[in-house]
Amino acid sequence: MVRIDTDPPSLEQDCAVGDYVALQSQAVIATAPSPAALHEKLAQTPGLGIEQVVVARIERLPSPAAVAAVRQQSDAIIRETIELEKQFPAPSEDELFADARWFRERWGKPEFEPYRGTYVAILNGSVVARGADELRLRLALARQLNVHPQRFIIEYVPPRAFG
Repeated sequence: MVRIDTDPPSLEQDCAVGDYVALQSQAVIATAPSPAALHEKLAQTPGLGIEQVVVARIERLPSPAAVAAVRQQSDAIIRETIELEKQFPAPSEDELFADARWFRERWGKPEFEPYRGTYVAILNGSVVARGADELRLRLALARQLNVHPQRFIIEYVPPRAFG
């Protein structure tokens, strides 16, 4: 992921109601008080795939307690995923590259329309699951398929087409 700032901004510390944020893979990569200022920041970033960036206006900020609760849940999912990884051999690069190639060849095609705005999990050249949260999707699918959590690739399909 391309980062705009050395330390990426966080919603609870670096944003105010009314600010605009640029998100990539659900992470805040830049903030600015106006769309023009945000666009200027993004334009100065070499290699940033603008089609992978979502811009949103902050209408309200989460409470510190809500942020802490989400972090706790994410940390627990990450710990569970790491423990599950220990139970299976790591996937081969060939397997992962084949799935990545399959996704890249089909990216932007009509077959991905039903998945807009979600993460898709790809295994053996097909979409095997989708979800709104990458971490939860990875853990749930690894458990369901009884495979290493890194055996499949997960990609985000933006909610709208770019062009």
